[in-house]
Amino acid sequence: MYAVIDIETTGGKFNQEHIMEIAVFLFNGKEVIDQFITLVNPEAPIQQYVSKITGITQNMVLRSPKFYEIAKRIVKITEDAVFVAHNVKFDYRVVQLEFERLGFDFHRKTLDTIDLTKELIPGLKTYGLESVCKELGISNTHRHRADGDARATVELLKILLEKDTGKTISKLSSSVEESENQHPFREIVRGLKNVTGVYFLHNARGKVIYVGKSNDLQNSINRHFLATNQEAVNIQQESSNIHIEETGNEAIAHIKAFDALRKLKPKFNKGINTKFLHFGIFAETDGENITFLRVAQVKQRPPAIYFKEKDDAYQFVLERLVENKVDTEIILMEKDQRYLEPFLKRYTYKPARQTMPLESLTHSLFKQPNFLAIGKGRTTTEKSALLIENYMVKGYFFYELESVLESKTRIKKLLTPIVHHPYVNSVVHHFIQLGSLKVHQF
Repeated sequence: MYAVIDIETTGGKFNQEHIMEIAVFLFNGKEVIDQFITLVNPEAPIQQYVSKITGITQNMVLRSPKFYEIAKRIVKITEDAVFVAHNVKFDYRVVQLEFERLGFDFHRKTLDTIDLTKELIPGLKTYGLESVCKELGISNTHRHRADGDARATVELLKILLEKDTGKTISKLSSSVEESENQHPFREIVRGLKNVTGVYFLHNARGKVIYVGKSNDLQNSINRHFLATNQEAVNIQQESSNIHIEETGNEAIAHIKAFDALRKLKPKFNKGINTKFLHFGIFAETDGENITFLRVAQVKQRPPAIYFKEKDDAYQFVLERLVENKVDTEIILMEKDQRYLEPFLKRYTYKPARQTMPLESLTHSLFKQPNFLAIGKGRTTTEKSALLIENYMVKGYFFYELESVLESKTRIKKLLTPIVHHPYVNSVVHHFIQLGSLKVHQF
């Protein structure tokens, strides 16, 4: 049984989206036997660009049911069915996110029609739903709406099932309960709901083949063993053991995972993952001074500083330029000048320099050279801390709430050291800005 799903969301930052429309078609491989379609009151603003694409406005959803009012129906119609969508990672993640907000788990086997189409119908120019429908003659008169896109995905699934002569798709329709019973680490992860940390999957020889991080370890690990794409199947077949390290907070989880990826280079991780902070400030220097600055998405070359949002990177550049009275026409690319031009009008300063000290950029991440960044611990009686010395993150440690942090000697004994890297400094800066790490002077 297949629950073919499409959602429309409000837009916004990653993991802050809300569902504003959902369509579910229960498909038995031959025909649709049940369906559920509704607008949803997202209890959040709809981004303007989303309204332009979908035609869904704030007024349209005001009287619609809220997600908690339809949650039971979604659970029922998807029960013992494979969760199918075109780009299933997005739809599945946001549906899970809505259930997490209600305090409930939602786990289903997943099937991505993008992956299947690539496998069974190779050679298409692109594999977006609109493009695939055009290539295969699938009618979709209600594009960018949940019911239209879900119906089109059902028609696509019919074609894929017909072309799947090896019947590998049909084998996925065993129950979710059966699938979870086959999960080799089910008992280990049972108590890890909403627990933050890092996990390491090992092969039979003990070699780490995958490193992951999450603020919900149970959900993230289960995904590896309920997903049905080829990469997930390969990981499932090779995984023989799992090692889990709770961290209590996201900052240390990101840092530990980043450090492990650099050292271990696991088979199933695609390089060093900096997707969390995926914009950067890149600086060309003549030694101690920056002669050229640009803001760009991080690809291969590491930047001087990483940021989650492009606007945050530009704001940081702007503050440093004003602070150092640097001539923007000399030090910035033309596109960066154009972007910052309206913001620079707020400041009145006469450019006095053509370069900027590199330290003025990198040291400005932190307001002082030496401090502790305090965060949540692994238990309610524990805290965590990251040690920053001379503007560099040196390591982290955990301590009991009643402990006194004034002894540098004790801190150094507790410390798990971290090799310096701009990404690590940037992670700590990000979570200080977010408020989940608090600065403590000592």
